[in-house]
Amino acid sequence: MEIYDALKGMAPMLASAFLGPGGGVLASTALNTLSEVLGVDHKELPAAIQEMDPYKIRDAENLFVVRIKELGLQEVALLLKDRADARQREITVGAHWIMPTLAMISLLGMFGIFMLLMLGKLPADSTNVGMAIGQVSGIAMAVISYYFGSSIEKGK
Repeated sequence: MEIYDALKGMAPMLASAFLGPGGGVLASTALNTLSEVLGVDHKELPAAIQEMDPYKIRDAENLFVVRIKELGLQEVALLLKDRADARQREITVGAHWIMPTLAMISLLGMFGIFMLLMLGKLPADSTNVGMAIGQVSGIAMAVISYYFGSSIEKGK
C-alpha cells in the first residue's frame, strides 16, 4: 500500500483505484498509467511518486480517468454489438415460429403469475412465489428488450 499512501493526497481517484471494488482492472490501469506518465517501472513507482511534481501526478490521474471511461465505452459497444448480432440472427433465419412462441409464453407466464397473485390464488408472502415472480419478470424484460430495444439504444 505504499503507492496508495503516496497518492492519496495528490491524486485521490488513482489512490482509490488500488482499494476500490473494481479490483484488478482498475488497479492495473492505474499502475500502467502511472508507470507511463512517470517513465518508471512498477517497482520504482512509490519512490518516483514521492519525488515527482504534483502536476505530473495530476496528469496521470486525468489520463487514468480517460482510460476508465474508454473501458466503459468499450463495454457498452460490446453489449450493443451482442444485441445487433441477435437481431441479425433474426433477419438471417427469417420468420420462424419458435422465438415468437417462446416470447409469448414468457409474457403470458408473467401476466398469469401476476393475475394469480392479484386474485389471491398465490400467497403473497411466500419466498418461492417471490422467486418465481422475479425469474419470470426477468425473462419477460429480456424478451421485451430483445424485441423492442433498450434504454441504452434510446439514449444514442
